[in-house]
Amino acid sequence: MLFLLFFLTSCHASSLEIVKVTIISSEGQTYRLEKVEVANTTDKHEKGLMHRKSLDSDSGMLFIYPKDRLGSFWMKNTLVPLAIAFIDAHGTIIEILHGEPLDVTLLTPSHPYLTVLEVNEGWFSNRNISVGAKVSWK
Repeated sequence: MLFLLFFLTSCHASSLEIVKVTIISSEGQTYRLEKVEVANTTDKHEKGLMHRKSLDSDSGMLFIYPKDRLGSFWMKNTLVPLAIAFIDAHGTIIEILHGEPLDVTLLTPSHPYLTVLEVNEGWFSNRNISVGAKVSWK
């Protein structure tokens, strides 16, 4: 019984909150991602999308930090190519970088950010989403 309680608690603690993300391009077009996982703790930040064999087309991961930062991302143990949008405190995309599977090159934006949105490579470019687009979630 104690093992079952521990197991259920562990499973619940490791699950990620899911939000819907809305992006409004600089041209005013609205796009939505329906299943975005939220990484809002150090452990979740460190694991990210590692070891995933695929990522649904309307999915991604939103990394939320408590304050502006200028840290790097990498693709260690990440099996799918990603587009990585760095977002400021106003919800504006300030830079989009691209990560290749399993590449340990540090991806560092040129400005501090508060939030990061990782999606499948090509998701932003196929929709003409670029620097200046607005991002919100609920």
